[in-house]
Amino acid sequence: MKSLRTSVLSVCITLCSLCSFAQTEKVPLNEPNTNKPKLFAGMPETIQVSASKLSSLLGAETGAKTAMEIGTDFKFEGQVVSTATQANDNLQKSIVLRSSNFSGAQLTLSRVVDPETGRVTYTGRILSMQHGDLYVLQNENGQYSFVKKDFYTLVNE
Repeated sequence: MKSLRTSVLSVCITLCSLCSFAQTEKVPLNEPNTNKPKLFAGMPETIQVSASKLSSLLGAETGAKTAMEIGTDFKFEGQVVSTATQANDNLQKSIVLRSSNFSGAQLTLSRVVDPETGRVTYTGRILSMQHGDLYVLQNENGQYSFVKKDFYTLVNE
């Protein structure tokens, strides 16, 4: 009688486990917070910047306070927190600026040289991890501009 009870109990547990649907959907580690405040809400979608302004900004030393007028109504002020120089690699110079006029924002800017052609290009972005928007530096036919993007199009948390 005891073995019959054990058999029936094990059959019931097996049937219940086959019919259950626990954990069928994979849960993401961090769900994107689409309610982050916008840091650049009042700014234009695209801001033109000259290569000479980008080059002059790369000349700043660590610890220096600097300002760059990117557009007619956009001025980025801050302190240089990091610089890096690579003489034998494609990346020639890189700089990180912590903003004093945009809360939590950092500007990263790099000069990249193509070793075959010697052509100089710039890459960069202005972003804050606490806000929902950012600017990405883009090059279109030799003309540089900062283009506003959504935070989660570039960053996966």
